[in-house]
Amino acid sequence: MNLSLLTATFFCLITAIAFAQSPDSPPQKTIYVSGVAEAVVEPDEALFLVLIQTKDVNIDSALDKNAKVWGKFLDLMKQMNIPDNLLQSDRVEIEPEYLGKTPEYSIARGKSSYKEADEPTVHEYSVERRVAVTLKSLNNYTEFLAKILKLDVKISTSPIVRLSTIDAKREELRLAAIRNAKERAVSLAAEIGIGVGDAIYIRERDGYSRYDDEEYSPALRGGDVSSMSRNIAPGKLSLQYAVTVVFELVPR
Repeated sequence: MNLSLLTATFFCLITAIAFAQSPDSPPQKTIYVSGVAEAVVEPDEALFLVLIQTKDVNIDSALDKNAKVWGKFLDLMKQMNIPDNLLQSDRVEIEPEYLGKTPEYSIARGKSSYKEADEPTVHEYSVERRVAVTLKSLNNYTEFLAKILKLDVKISTSPIVRLSTIDAKREELRLAAIRNAKERAVSLAAEIGIGVGDAIYIRERDGYSRYDDEEYSPALRGGDVSSMSRNIAPGKLSLQYAVTVVFELVPR
């Protein structure tokens, strides 16, 4: 690049910076507001997260015990008229449980002292199957819960009571939260004699999930956007959705 072209380029750059920082171009005036929408709804379904776990010193016996409980569980699904598409099952996991390198281990091996070199031995096998069941009628909630417990299985968390149309409700609340933000911005701006222009920034702040069991894979995981931060009527869910919006301020 020759000297004259370099000088011209440098001059244009300095001119552009000076123009951008000119007092005649004041920074954009904005208003930062939050919009919130809430609803109290009645849940219409429940999600049961169940763990079928069996143990035995013999791996085949542990598997056989688990298969028998699983068979009884499937019989219960038929008895309660729960369709197959509302039942999800994870793969069966087998975990060997060792009698670890501890003083108790040495004693069990007939040794008077514990040595780090002692080899651990399998104590028993644990077989686990994780199951998720969606109950579409809460009228059968108590009956179904009692019958599950009679099968001698573990319920990993309290049954998740939720709204089946949560996605549609979330969208409704999202739009209501944006409208609320615009109304608040217009009201605040009017107090100082200015108007509200276009939105230049929007950030969603979705309600958090009360029921989210990290032990389950996404296919078996349940949740909603419930926020239980305030008192509500028993048997109801409080849903909340919030957005943050930055509007441009303009002359009225």
